[in-house]
Amino acid sequence: MIKRTIIDDYPVRIVYKSEPYAATLNPIIFALKDWGLNHRRKLFEKGFVMELGEAPECLPVE
Repeated sequence: MIKRTIIDDYPVRIVYKSEPYAATLNPIIFALKDWGLNHRRKLFEKGFVMELGEAPECLPVE
């Protein structure tokens, strides 16, 4: 999925390039992003997170 190319130079450089097949993961990645945003919103609405940049200290077990 990811092609790694080593360029013999000084300093040595490494270049990564995604193959077209890697794009098949896009729906999964975007679904996880949407889930995370919705979950964050849910925590914010319940008061577990005081500000959007703040991590919760402790979450109740549901």
